[in-house]
Amino acid sequence: MGKIKILNQVLLCICIQFLLLSCVPYTHPVTSTATEITAPTTNFTQSTITGTNQSTLEATPKLESTSSSTPTLLPDQARAKVLELLETNNGCKLPCFWGVVPGNTKWSEVRESLRSISSQYSDDPEETNIEFFYSDLYLPANDIQGPWDLKLELGVYRDIIRTISVSDFDLPNYHLRSFLLENGKPDEIWIYTNSRGPSNSPDKVGFLVSLFYSEKQMIAAYGRGNAVISDTWIDGCIQYSPALKIWSLEKLLSFPEAASFFYNHNVVGDGWKEISEATNGRLNVEKFYQTFTDQSAKPCFKTPRNLWLEN
Repeated sequence: MGKIKILNQVLLCICIQFLLLSCVPYTHPVTSTATEITAPTTNFTQSTITGTNQSTLEATPKLESTSSSTPTLLPDQARAKVLELLETNNGCKLPCFWGVVPGNTKWSEVRESLRSISSQYSDDPEETNIEFFYSDLYLPANDIQGPWDLKLELGVYRDIIRTISVSDFDLPNYHLRSFLLENGKPDEIWIYTNSRGPSNSPDKVGFLVSLFYSEKQMIAAYGRGNAVISDTWIDGCIQYSPALKIWSLEKLLSFPEAASFFYNHNVVGDGWKEISEATNGRLNVEKFYQTFTDQSAKPCFKTPRNLWLEN
């Protein structure tokens, strides 16, 4: 199967170059109507993108369809709708997102609904039958957002949504314990951090934790955590909600394969480590799940400083 770079360096580029930074509170300015924006460049081609995420197809609720004449909602109405969708997921479970199932849901069925709750959006057809939807959705301001509203990105081929990417939001039902209880034990867990922070704060670094679900074809990337450095340890905590990447492909991938396949990144070469290696065997996937689904456990753990490169 030839490589397909469906969305160019969306998750890992953000994680390594931006999400290692601390969160800065920000209030997004309110606009009253949706505006069009220019979408980022993608390489979304046909080669082996068939297949449907079968785990999501039983009695899946659908995002309410709207006609092409549906007006953009007022900002307060759009925020209320987005918040409702985030809190309820439109009655379905991941990897179904808001009733959208990669490999099954038609873009034409949800296009106007998504446009109606977008503060700005772009449809970017690269060639016949291929489309990329990139939007900012209205969401009440919080300290996870930075200078954006919630971001939603969809890759579409022949009117079928194939990829979903969502980021820049924070709700308790997506925090680590709730996410694990709702979605079960991941297949793989990968960690990234640094042994030294920036010059103005050398004892503090970012702390990235990615939960990888092979069968569900999903990554939950917790990229807003912070860690404190001591002489021998990096003590990191997982914070806020994750960035989600959901897809529908014929072949099941490992996390390194998914990172290479979608973002053209070699995570092993970049220094990412599986949870067992990152904790010198103190945690594996099973123990991570058991530990952090305990209501009394803080979402924090240590990793040896000498395992990691300087920032």
